Parts: sequence; structure tokens; C-alpha cells
Amino acid sequence: MSLFLRSGEVLGVAGVSGNGQRELCECLVGLRSVTSGVVSVRNKNMTNASPRRFINQNVHYIPADRRGVGMAPNMDVRDNSILRSYWSKPISTGTLGELIDWGAAGRRAAQIVEDFNVSAPSPKTPVRNLSGGNLQKLLMGRELSDSQMSDSPIVIVMHPTWGLDVAATRYVRERILEQREDGAAILLVSEDLDELLAMSDRLAVLFAGKFMGILEHPEDEPISKIGLMMAGTTAENCAAMNIEAAS
Repeated sequence: MSLFLRSGEVLGVAGVSGNGQRELCECLVGLRSVTSGVVSVRNKNMTNASPRRFINQNVHYIPADRRGVGMAPNMDVRDNSILRSYWSKPISTGTLGELIDWGAAGRRAAQIVEDFNVSAPSPKTPVRNLSGGNLQKLLMGRELSDSQMSDSPIVIVMHPTWGLDVAATRYVRERILEQREDGAAILLVSEDLDELLAMSDRLAVLFAGKFMGILEHPEDEPISKIGLMMAGTTAENCAAMNIEAAS
């Protein structure tokens, strides 16, 4: 089954933990080798391309593991703010972009902190000292405030509200939906079915590394049908069961 991501939509991915969600996301951003199939970005074959090539194609990744994958915990707020852009202007200088303009890096960090309401004592604060909510805001700010975001960005988001309090959860969800309204194509992976149903325009259900089907109007589907798909029943077989919306 092919999976297509459209501009101006949130495509949710539902599934019980451990059914290939992380592997899917890593294949889509160059962190894991693809053993079969093709990854295409704007009709360009990106199968097994490097992470930097995906970045250059305006693909943004907000992983579930904020500290271990999304950030370098022993580095400070400023340094983490430029991890996806330190080799390009205005952050880099020199003929080959081999030098960093630390003034520009500081301004980038300050802008992210302001725009995404990150609470941090200073730009020199190690990100390991930030709360989960502020760490997630900083990560989202780095990925979503990039200058290339104006060109139909693709955003891969995994468990964006995991472990956050109510206020941070609401903030993160609102920022994701803002990106959709601005034309971003968003792949949202979550184990919170209520979150997926509230935010997704379409819903793909993953089981044992395979898609059981894609629901075009997930808000109209019975929860029992989604549950069966998460347990390994294809959408076609669910249709044959004639599951009622009220069930």
C-alpha cells in the first residue's frame, strides 16, 4: 500500500506501540535504510538519502525522543537551536560555510525562544535542564521556524504531546494545526487515539509494519473498527463485517 502526504493536511498514523511507527518515521527522514519501496519528496526519489538531503528538501522531524534524538542534551539552547541550519547562511560564514556566526546563532535562538514561548534562564542553559514542555517547544521552534518553511514544508511529528501537562499539550497541538493551515504536509504519529481523531484529516492504521488501511474521514468511523485495524484486520475485512458507527 502506498502512502501519500498532501499539503495542508494532517495524516495521522495510529497503531499499538512497537508496530513500526518509529521505523517509518526514520525511513522518511534519512535515519534508517529502506529495504523495500520508494520514498519520494515532490516527485524526487529520496530513498536512502542522507538526513541533510531531506532537510534540504524542507522535511522537518520532531521525534518522540526529545533528549536522545531531537536534541543534544549537554549543549545549550543556542547551539541546539541551529542544529538543522548551522551549515547555511545566515548562521554559517566563509566560502564553504565552515565558520559559524555566533551572533546570528544567538539571534536565531532568541527568536525561537520568543516565538514559541520557551522558558529558559538564558541561551547558554543546557537543554537537559529544561522541562519536558519547554524542551518540546524549543524542538518545535527549531523545526518549524526555519526560513525554508515557506516552501510547502513536510513535517514528521512523533508523539508530540507525550508526557506534557495540559497547557503544554494544548500549545503544541495548536502550533501543529497552525502549520497545517499555512500549507504544511504533516505526518502525525501518536498512541493517543483521541489526539489523532481530533487533529487528523485522514488516518492510516499500522500493524506489524504494514498499513491496514487509510480512513478518509476518521471522525466518522466507529472506534471498534479502528481498534480491529490496530489489531491486524484490514479496512476491507472490517467493511465486510458491516460494523455500525454506533458500535
